[in-house]
Amino acid sequence: MPGDERPTEHVVVWFEATRAGRDALARAREIAERDRAQLTVLAVATQEPVSGCPRCRQGAVIWNREIRAIGQEELVEAGQILGPSFDARYELAVGRPLSAISDAAHECGADLIVLPSRLPRLRRRDLDERLRALGSWRVLSGPEPTHANEVSRLVVT
Repeated sequence: MPGDERPTEHVVVWFEATRAGRDALARAREIAERDRAQLTVLAVATQEPVSGCPRCRQGAVIWNREIRAIGQEELVEAGQILGPSFDARYELAVGRPLSAISDAAHECGADLIVLPSRLPRLRRRDLDERLRALGSWRVLSGPEPTHANEVSRLVVT
């Protein structure tokens, strides 16, 4: 990191099957390679509460199962992007993004979290700040969309 003397030891990246998610993965990979850091790729499966009438509960169970399946598919895509020779951990984090990401980062001892830049600037800044308050890690969002073309090149393996 520019201006930061200590190398990163463990990077966690929130991956989504979007351009912003692929760009965040490329940025996280670049940092992990540069610093020889461990990389953990997260897919976040936000779950709906299973409550209400029987039809609502059944719908929530089906929805939650499908969201977890999509998360698994995103992890497969991330693995294909990184390639089999890149050593990374892949984890499906279940829950709301803030708690799912912070729990996973605590569990693996992350010192850097990389987020996709897809969120509107104000919501992303709020998530960044809230994540920083929950641990001693640094949080990066992005790259910003203006740099997406440069970073997207890093995805090609």
